[in-house]
Amino acid sequence: MEFRLATHTETGRLMVEVWKDGNFVAGIYKHDDGVKIVSKYLDGVEQEPGYPPAIVVHLSKVEGSEAPPELAEVGEGLAIDLTRLKENLKYINWTEDTAKTWLTSQFQIDPRGSFTEVLQRLTREQAEEFVKEIQDRVAKRQPELFE
Repeated sequence: MEFRLATHTETGRLMVEVWKDGNFVAGIYKHDDGVKIVSKYLDGVEQEPGYPPAIVVHLSKVEGSEAPPELAEVGEGLAIDLTRLKENLKYINWTEDTAKTWLTSQFQIDPRGSFTEVLQRLTREQAEEFVKEIQDRVAKRQPELFE
C-alpha cells in the first residue's frame, strides 16, 4: 500500500491518496470533526446517490489545543493560512526569506517588510500560484517518506 500527498482537483485542498498494486483505492481528507475517508471499496457505509461511499472518523478534541489559524489577507479577499504555509515551508526546507526571494523574483514585487507584508502585496492570481508552487513541492517530497 502506498500513500501520496495530493491536491484535490475540485477543492484545491490537500488530501492523501491511498494506492494498492498501482490502483487508487481511497482518498483521505481533513474534516471539521476528524478525517473523512472516501472509497468505492468501503462496505456497509451509507452513501449519497452519485457519490462513492464515505466515512468520517471523529477525533476527540483536546481542550485548549487548537489555536485559530493565522491568516494573511491577500488580493481580492483571499486569505492564506499562515500557520499551514509556514509548516509547509519548513517541510520543504524553505525559510521565510527563501519564500520572499522566490516571490520577489517570480512576481517582481517589493521585498521590503515582513514575510506577511510581502504576501499582502500579491494579487489573487499570484497568491494562488505561490500556494500551488508550495503544495507541488510538498507533494514531490512526500514520496521520499515511503522509499
